[in-house]
Amino acid sequence: MPTKPARRPAKPKPPAALDPAADELADEAVYRRLGFVETDLSGRTAALAEFEQCRFRTANLSNTRLERASFTDCLLESSDLANLRTVKSSLHRALVRRPNDRAALGGRRLARGGDH
Repeated sequence: MPTKPARRPAKPKPPAALDPAADELADEAVYRRLGFVETDLSGRTAALAEFEQCRFRTANLSNTRLERASFTDCLLESSDLANLRTVKSSLHRALVRRPNDRAALGGRRLARGGDH
């Protein structure tokens, strides 16, 4: 029986205009239509944060821990994701890319369940 070709992932649907984001993360916060441009979020922690239609451009998320976070219709471009730790988090129509489409995900942990 022939197998079906793999379907391409759906592309993010970012908004045309974004409001600038602050250099902070909070538990149970909802971030909608924000531009995290050159934003330093390194070493932060947040639980149950929701990011909808956000763009991270040259943002620093190194050594950040996000628990049960969701990213929907988000773009993460040229951002530092080194040692970013996500636990029970999800990406929906999200795109991670660096210049030349090389993602910098060194040391990241995308744990599905529990604290792995």
